[in-house]
Amino acid sequence: MVRKWRKRCLSLRRKNHHTLINQRWLEQQSHSGNSARQIRNIFFNTLGGISKFDGQKFTTLTVADTNAAANQWKLQPDDLWFKGNQNENGVYRYDGKSLYHLKFPKHHLADKYYARFPNNSWSPSDVYFIYKDSKGNMWFGTSNFGICRYNGKSISWMYEEHLTTIEGGGSFGIRAIIEDKEGKFWFCNTKYRYTIYANEKEKGLINYKREKGVDSFKAPDGRDLIYYMSITKDNKHHLWMAFMVLVFGNMTEKKLSLILL
Repeated sequence: MVRKWRKRCLSLRRKNHHTLINQRWLEQQSHSGNSARQIRNIFFNTLGGISKFDGQKFTTLTVADTNAAANQWKLQPDDLWFKGNQNENGVYRYDGKSLYHLKFPKHHLADKYYARFPNNSWSPSDVYFIYKDSKGNMWFGTSNFGICRYNGKSISWMYEEHLTTIEGGGSFGIRAIIEDKEGKFWFCNTKYRYTIYANEKEKGLINYKREKGVDSFKAPDGRDLIYYMSITKDNKHHLWMAFMVLVFGNMTEKKLSLILL
């Protein structure tokens, strides 16, 4: 298994750093931070900006000025999206020519959050994860403001305390989003999955219904396996989850089996 996986990976060397990129993942344009555009260039989300590798050299993309980006919330099939860096409030969209920094509008929980946490070193709108669903909608998982959806016309939000805040204290944030074969959505939590409706519940809020996910499982040390750091699906639409311990979960027909590392 490991050898086969390695054969599908591309190793890039820049100075003393190596990055492994699964080619199948690139073709599907998973939006966790690195992307491929028509498989000719590879793009990286770095601390120094969005970097493009054309097979020979790395180039840092220039961000369009603020005025140019003001009306650039668009949904085009070939665009690439990047999460940027901490405290930047928003995401980046690259249309093949220009890179735009798109800022989120003020969140409905912003005043309440800043009153409670006035001195946090990070922004509650920091983006942890980006996902494109089967209808082409873009989803953004944030550190403390929950889940954002952009459908090409409007930006809507969904927030449930238990998805962001770990029971007993601590902030997990929205680190993984996926749509299963039935069109249901999973948000970094095994206990629930969600039906998402196209119309908004009210202006700026996602209309959804929550339903049971899978029964809780425990790690070898006894901890509940509820929150996962990453999720993907294979060719058979089985969901694979990476938890905060050295365990992978393989879910088929809402049954979760564990693979210990």
